Amino acid sequence: MKKVALIADGWKRLVTYSWVDGITAQAKELGIDMCLYFFSANGNWSHDKKFNDGEYMIFHLPDLNDFDGIVFDCSNMTDKAQIDNIVGRLKKTKVPVVSITYDVDGFYYVGNDNRKLYRQMIDHLYREHNCRSFVFAGGPKNQYENTVRLEAFKEAMESYGIPLTDEMYLFGDYDFGTGVRYMNEWHENKRKLPGAFVCANDNIAAGICSEAARLGYNVPGDFMVTGCDNLDKAAFFKPQITTIENNRGIIGKTAMQILADLWDGRKVENNHFLTSEIIYSESCGCPNSGRVDYREYAKGQIEYIVKSGEEEEAIMALQNRIEECITYKELYEEFADYIYSLDCDGIYIATDKELVKASLNGEFPKDEYVPDNMMLAYAGEKGRGNLDVKTLDELKEYMEKESGSNSFMFCSIHFRNEIVGYTILKNPRFLYDNADILSIHSTFVTKLENLYKQRRLEVANEELKNIYNRDALTGLYNRVAYTEMVLPRFEKLTEKGISCTMIFFDVDDFKQINDTKGHKYGDDILIKIAGILEKEKPVEGFVYRFGGDEFVVFYPNCDERITENFITAVSLELKKSNVSLSHGIIVTDPASGKSLDEYIVMADKEMYKIKQARKAK
Repeated sequence: MKKVALIADGWKRLVTYSWVDGITAQAKELGIDMCLYFFSANGNWSHDKKFNDGEYMIFHLPDLNDFDGIVFDCSNMTDKAQIDNIVGRLKKTKVPVVSITYDVDGFYYVGNDNRKLYRQMIDHLYREHNCRSFVFAGGPKNQYENTVRLEAFKEAMESYGIPLTDEMYLFGDYDFGTGVRYMNEWHENKRKLPGAFVCANDNIAAGICSEAARLGYNVPGDFMVTGCDNLDKAAFFKPQITTIENNRGIIGKTAMQILADLWDGRKVENNHFLTSEIIYSESCGCPNSGRVDYREYAKGQIEYIVKSGEEEEAIMALQNRIEECITYKELYEEFADYIYSLDCDGIYIATDKELVKASLNGEFPKDEYVPDNMMLAYAGEKGRGNLDVKTLDELKEYMEKESGSNSFMFCSIHFRNEIVGYTILKNPRFLYDNADILSIHSTFVTKLENLYKQRRLEVANEELKNIYNRDALTGLYNRVAYTEMVLPRFEKLTEKGISCTMIFFDVDDFKQINDTKGHKYGDDILIKIAGILEKEKPVEGFVYRFGGDEFVVFYPNCDERITENFITAVSLELKKSNVSLSHGIIVTDPASGKSLDEYIVMADKEMYKIKQARKAK
């Protein structure tokens, strides 16, 4: 069994499942028994940096040296510090790394030759369409692919003798709205239109074309537009957009083939460029490519809209169901049932132990997973129910022994940047058509956080109640707790006809001890007595500090031997400190109708008789 790690950031809220599909398909084709561990983040979409940091913590979970090969995709990552961090960790391993669309010294590269293809497309505009002014409509400024395409743009301008100015570069995001914004700002600032907007991807290109039409411009009549990546937006847009092919499925297959060749000891080149085509079309003045079936596409869009509506309803139903969950166990099972309803074989959940403790001063780690703090909270599979695994080590062993090629997708459970745990989905094939796992996962995590907050509130209330019910000096229950705890216990035992023993203790000559040796010494004596009574009390017994030097012990038993042994043990322990107690013993009678307070008074009187008799001697 070969173990391969895939480390990838999603596109906004969507998972790039093509990598998984391509890798697993190629492994099957080659007859390789392989287990793919997919560490998936969605850390580039939120404006909350702490949330994004929490997403990227899943990349810190694995020991990278445990794998036979690693596939790395940071094509959607915009946080350079995060990229540098994971690249640094990857470089320290002795495991072969295949990098998708991101060229790193020491890694094997697979993807388009972006510099070459982008330059060819710009040359086409210059030579075939006589374009003499260009604007680079880019994505995130520091994103790798955007940088490579910008460099190709600059090289082209320099070779044409076109001076580079700041107005020729636009930076934003990779989405449709970025293109709309570029066009709006250009129009509102009344800038002279360029001959072409050379866009970093098809989303930006489609946004520019759409807003240009709204503002009354004609593409390509007033200016040309090009894109990149050959998305549906390019092929089916009006005008059809000139673009560069980028076959993600082939990228995943190629990455797997590189690893397979390395395992077999074959020589492998560092760079593996796809045989990609530039598709010239209407947005640059070329004819429609004629490669698309518009009716088939419209059919697919209708089906997609219907399916998306069903998926949204399903998530809303999930939200309603988990809102009723009042325990972690109920939440895990409800979430698992939803996952089972999808094309997914199983789900495992690991959490930090603090989630269960919910201690007042407890904290979740923020910089790394702490293995000793992690526990297996849930493990189940479709058709099999809960698995007979109790620990994360047992789960790991189970996953590695599974026959056939499986993929396991790891997602971070985090409360902003607090590391709470992770989920593992086994063979989540549904993501090929429904890539928005983040919406599903966030629904689960939000409820988990709410349950944790409720649990912490309960713990806080319990702690406050404990403080209220405890004697500050001795730590024993106080007289308030005596009323709240012993009274209901006494009443239940009485209803069942069970007799109980009540012992009232009073320290002999305690005033003299305080007067001659000081109150600090007297306090120490009370603390010592409390400890001995707590230690020696009969099973199911309660010990209380009833007043200054008065203590009460209550337990559901009337066996004289147990009581005598208890009194003897206490006396022997206290004799070592030259301290003695007087005590009064009362055994309750369920048929007497007497109240708890009456028995206390009786025990107090018995104690007083014994104390007086001792003084008379």
